[in-house]
Amino acid sequence: MIEIELKLQVKDFPDCSNLEFVEEKRVVDVYYDTEDYKLIQTGNFLRNRNNKKIDFKLNIGDLTHTYCKETRFDYQHFVDNENLKSIFDSVGIEYNKNFNSFETFLSSNKLKVLATIDKVRKVYKFEDLTISLDNAKDIGKFIEIEYNLPDGTMFSKDEITSKMIKIMTENNLLNEYEKVNIGYVELYLKKHNKTAYELGLYK
Repeated sequence: MIEIELKLQVKDFPDCSNLEFVEEKRVVDVYYDTEDYKLIQTGNFLRNRNNKKIDFKLNIGDLTHTYCKETRFDYQHFVDNENLKSIFDSVGIEYNKNFNSFETFLSSNKLKVLATIDKVRKVYKFEDLTISLDNAKDIGKFIEIEYNLPDGTMFSKDEITSKMIKIMTENNLLNEYEKVNIGYVELYLKKHNKTAYELGLYK
């Protein structure tokens, strides 16, 4: 799956009462990296979501990170998964599977907490879009719009993001906004860990 995201920072959230409501949830994402920040320097991310899902978000050539290759593992079935070796090879980290839990996996590969992103998210569906209203602790309010394509699909990122903006604007779901070309983890690092932020691979 190729995930195309458009992130906008806003002062206030739009009225979404006429949209299809999907869910409201609190999401706590813990990001990890090596001691020398090897992942963020190559535009890749390892994330633990709510101690339920482990995500690898892999850079596939877009430095704005509005699309990426995402691979997901169930937290309880993460141990000794053969797919990990190919993922680690692709990001330049030596693979070590001598572990019996996620915590020992982190320790064995000398991975540390890079950032913790704590947000309350309200999710809506509208046409082909998934619209998330995110109130991110110590960062701000954001609208995240998502559009998914099958692996291997040829597409123009600019055309798709323009389509997202048009749909949102024509349906009074956008007023004042600012495009954000970095993710929550980068926004957090920009404020709380400038050393790591300045090493990041994005534009």
